[in-house]
Amino acid sequence: MHAGTILGVILAKGQIVLVTVPDLVGHSRDNAEQIIANTPGLQLKIDRARASDLAPGTVITQHPPAGTTVLEGSMVGVGVAERQPVISVQLQGDPPQAKAGSSVVFTVKVTPKIPGLQYVFDFGDETGQSTSAEPFIRHTYSSIRIHRAVVVVRRGNVPYSSSNVVPVTIERGLNLALLVWMIAGIGVLAGGSYFKTESIRRHRRLKRAGISFKPVKSLGRQQLEPPPAGSVTSDFRLKAVSSAGEQTTEVSGLLVTREEVLDE
Repeated sequence: MHAGTILGVILAKGQIVLVTVPDLVGHSRDNAEQIIANTPGLQLKIDRARASDLAPGTVITQHPPAGTTVLEGSMVGVGVAERQPVISVQLQGDPPQAKAGSSVVFTVKVTPKIPGLQYVFDFGDETGQSTSAEPFIRHTYSSIRIHRAVVVVRRGNVPYSSSNVVPVTIERGLNLALLVWMIAGIGVLAGGSYFKTESIRRHRRLKRAGISFKPVKSLGRQQLEPPPAGSVTSDFRLKAVSSAGEQTTEVSGLLVTREEVLDE
């Protein structure tokens, strides 16, 4: 007898025959069939194949477990590893560029389609991995840099394949204080433009009324001598005074159509 040979033990007690179940896990399907054939009183049942990282055809589960005592004629069911299919996993991120604090939607396309898959997403940032039963997920980035996302497709605890690496560029978002400053600046510019335009319009109205202003040599502050009450005149004179300063023209109650500046 060789070392490691597994024996089934039959205990006779009246008409009841008990058999100890051998350990089949880790053996190939062919070896498991041979072991059961060498153990009188047991039958082997091959359950559906299951995904595993072990070699195809390897027994990965059994029921009842090894060492269990069962009646003669009992069935021992085993699950064997199946050959993993060759699949293509494509990952896409939309949009590929985003502002910090905004969301990116990742979509996975698996060819051929396999039911019961799970998707383990690694977004390439400090949040770690996230598992989803759906082939899509939404993620929000906060750190400003280029992230590299990837997804691993698995069924149960057995990984099938990983996807391509998708770079996602996260840029700095618009600063709120800067936005307020820009709006305020636009308001100031718009206000300045309004007053400038109004000044031009006022000057044009005076020009249409026949009122014109001529630049003259500074004679100091000019004062307007109003005409006697009740009179109407169309011209006036400026009188030079000794105080230095700017020249102003004040018109009150009269329509001035012409002005004359006298040098003294």
